[in-house]
Amino acid sequence: IWDLDAMREPMFIQKELFGARHEKTNRTIDSGAFLAAYLVRRYRLARGIWEEEEEGMSRTNNEEGNNIMLDDEDEMLPFFDILPTYQNLSSYHPILWTEDVRTKLLGKHTVSYDLVKSYGDMI
Repeated sequence: IWDLDAMREPMFIQKELFGARHEKTNRTIDSGAFLAAYLVRRYRLARGIWEEEEEGMSRTNNEEGNNIMLDDEDEMLPFFDILPTYQNLSSYHPILWTEDVRTKLLGKHTVSYDLVKSYGDMI
């Protein structure tokens, strides 16, 4: 599964994210954002915690007529179950570091600092 798969999803990605712009730069969002949003939505649908979901919209057919599972039968559930939680990631992932930690470990005016900051801003 990759960002192009996510872009095919009509009920949320195409409806809500096509044409979306980053609030800080006003640029269109990166294609990775489509995949991230798609996976989060599938996970939340499968767990029954997608609050804005309208009744009867938990399954859809893609353009080829294949049923896309968006419920507790979702074939992606085993994958979702092995992903780290935000709490797990926040203790060691660079984009979740505070500015003080980022500065201490990478230096304020370095390419590494700028890269980590830009990815954090993007997310």
